[in-house]
This record gives sequence, C-alpha cells and structure tokens, in this order.
Amino acid sequence: PTFLILNKIDLIAKLALRPLIEYFAKLAPFREVVPVSARTGDNVSRLLESTWPYLPPGPPLFPSDQLSDQPERDLVREFIREQMYLLTRQEIPYASAVTVEEFREREDRRKVLIVATVHVERDSQKGIVVGQRGEMIKQIGTCARRRIEGFLGRPVFLDLRVKVREQWRRSERSLREFGVKD
Repeated sequence: PTFLILNKIDLIAKLALRPLIEYFAKLAPFREVVPVSARTGDNVSRLLESTWPYLPPGPPLFPSDQLSDQPERDLVREFIREQMYLLTRQEIPYASAVTVEEFREREDRRKVLIVATVHVERDSQKGIVVGQRGEMIKQIGTCARRRIEGFLGRPVFLDLRVKVREQWRRSERSLREFGVKD
C-alpha cells in the first residue's frame, strides 16, 4: 500500500493545504493521505494509527526491550555527531567522524564509561569543536551525554577527545576504521 504523506504543514496556510492535498492525491491510488508536521508533531499520531492496519501480522522481530537493531556503540557515535551538528551550526560534522574507544560499565556498576574521539581533518576544525577554553566540546559532551543516558536508561560518564587526522575522508582505511564505509 502506498501512502501520501505531506510534511511541513506548519509552513502553509490551512486554506492552501486542501488544494495541495487534492492535487497530489490524484497522482496515484494512495491508500491513505496524511498531512503532517514532523516539527510540531501535528498528525504524526494519526499517521501511526493509519499505518497499523496495513502491517502484516507476525511475531515480533526483536525483544520488546530492544530499542534498535543497531549496536549501542553506533547509536552513541550518532548522538555525539548529532550534537556537533546542532551546536557547531553545521560547520564541522561533514568533515568529522566519531569513534567509540571504550564502552563499559564502571567497576561500581553505577555508570557506563564511554570514551569517544572526534576526528577532524584540520587544526582549524579542531579549534571550532574544542571552542574557547574547551567550552564547545564541553557543551557537545553534556548534550550528547543526556541523549545517551536517555537511550541507555542509566547514568553515563562521557569522555570526549578531539584529534586531527588530515584528509581522513580520502583514505579508504580511515573510512573503514571510522565506520563510514564497509
């Protein structure tokens, strides 16, 4: 089944929305037409509710307590990159990679210890990521730690480091090492 999902309805006047829906709905035999706003959440629950009847019945593919099929390390890496993207105003993330060097429970079992390295290509990029007196990397770490704790459901000690590896995006070895390429 094919759905027509129109996003960004928060950016268009309500009166202009109806003609758009009618125009696009004529292009194919859509089973459902759902206008949504991912930013505000408008109609997202309606989209989810209308999806359920079209899903085939079957046993769960993952245990109910498993939130993703991705390894926790990969998600941690992406949480850190997400905060770099948001906090450096999109200046750095495309020239950066994150590797998780260590991921383990501390001996007291009260926190998860995560040591991660942010790899950039130039000293100037390192300066942006670290920020004046380390303020930017501290902010990236704080925001990423909160996201990671929410995901893992327990406290996290996050140690972030920044290293320069020139031209890493041009190196097959580096791309594989950083998990960017198989």
